[in-house]
Amino acid sequence: MSYDLVADIGGTNMRVAQIQDGHMLCRRDFAMTPDRKVAHTLRDVANDLDGTPRAVVAAGAGPVKDRAINLTNGGWLVGEDDIATVTGANTVSVINDFEAAAWSLATLTDKDVRPIGGSGPLTPGHRVAIGPGTGLGVGSLIWNGQQYHVVPGEGGHVAVGPRTMQEVPVFQAMCALWPEVQIGDTLTLEAEAMLSGTGLPWLYQACGGDAGVSGREIFERFAAGEAEASLCIQMFRSHLAAVSGDLAVTLNATGGIFLVGGVAQANAAIFEDAFWDEYADGGRAAFTKLRKTCGIYLVTIEDFGLRGCMNALQRLV
Repeated sequence: MSYDLVADIGGTNMRVAQIQDGHMLCRRDFAMTPDRKVAHTLRDVANDLDGTPRAVVAAGAGPVKDRAINLTNGGWLVGEDDIATVTGANTVSVINDFEAAAWSLATLTDKDVRPIGGSGPLTPGHRVAIGPGTGLGVGSLIWNGQQYHVVPGEGGHVAVGPRTMQEVPVFQAMCALWPEVQIGDTLTLEAEAMLSGTGLPWLYQACGGDAGVSGREIFERFAAGEAEASLCIQMFRSHLAAVSGDLAVTLNATGGIFLVGGVAQANAAIFEDAFWDEYADGGRAAFTKLRKTCGIYLVTIEDFGLRGCMNALQRLV
């Protein structure tokens, strides 16, 4: 039986699926424990399937260099040569996780998303995936009028700074708590430092909250009305909306901005009118109008990373 394997490897979980004739036959999930060896996990899945995969596409959370990824938030190594050696696959491609996320946008339908604010039905055009998960990922899908092409990048590490005077003390506290993510001698930070599951506990602490509180607990405290959690989530929402709007203008993303990732999907309630208003605020009227023409959507399917690997696989083989 001829089949392929695709893998979506994040900082928390690794998802592997068997693909045959463009269909996902089965899927297995693995926790990304410190001793996890990605290539050997793929080998074990192939052994269980009792056959050698024709091709493997693996997406990982980090930049691709020399046909390998050193995962940004964990240190696991994902290399094409290692995967080919242990699985026997003739064709192996390692791609950035948000290259896969961007590829997933090519086949999304209206039933796969929830429009936010004044966003309408899906239309063709440049599309952007932005994902607050373990980290903050960004991937772009470019439409040339006939087909899509993916442009991977590290947009989750652009700079964010105070949007109001009231936010200045919070940014000062963030710089003191986590100096590694401070950009130069300024009050700006890597966006991922605030807009991710990794960054939320730091942001919460900078807002006056307790140390060591998880992102899930912060959202629970926000729902309960705690002041520190409310400030933290308000800033998270505001800056995520602003970064999304900046990306919409940068790429003229008339095909839409798409929110993916565990943090966004688990907390859909924050993507209401206030989020849309902050996303659409472009200063001069022409640029506010431009942002409003680039709809923003919450992706509701869980397996968008695997779907993206499947779309990339079709281009590869």
